[in-house]
Amino acid sequence: MAESEKVLIIDDDPIVLEITSEWLTEEGYDVITHDNAMGSSRIVLKERPSYVLVDVMMPGMSGDELVKMLKEHVIVNDPDIKFFLYSSKDKIILDSCVRNSKAHGAIQKTNNVSTFLEEFRALTQK
Repeated sequence: MAESEKVLIIDDDPIVLEITSEWLTEEGYDVITHDNAMGSSRIVLKERPSYVLVDVMMPGMSGDELVKMLKEHVIVNDPDIKFFLYSSKDKIILDSCVRNSKAHGAIQKTNNVSTFLEEFRALTQK
């Protein structure tokens, strides 16, 4: 991993933001957090993160809708930005959200740092 790789985490749960941010920061990523879908396009355009980790269930706009909108209208499928959905939803539902949004993958929410980092590394190696 290059030290300059940025990860933007978008989640309405402050505890999830704090924990996930801490895990990725300890792995050497430059982490940016945002607590809702509104305003996230501005952050993506300004910060140009390598990876965007988006909670699926947020008020106002679901994470899969946000990813689809960002990819289709804001960044126009910039190949340098990878989008991952992040949710406690069932894997089958989460996989459907990935297909519909054209995200690059998904991670199920967990309290286990090793499991999360293993899944995150697997997605970022693709």
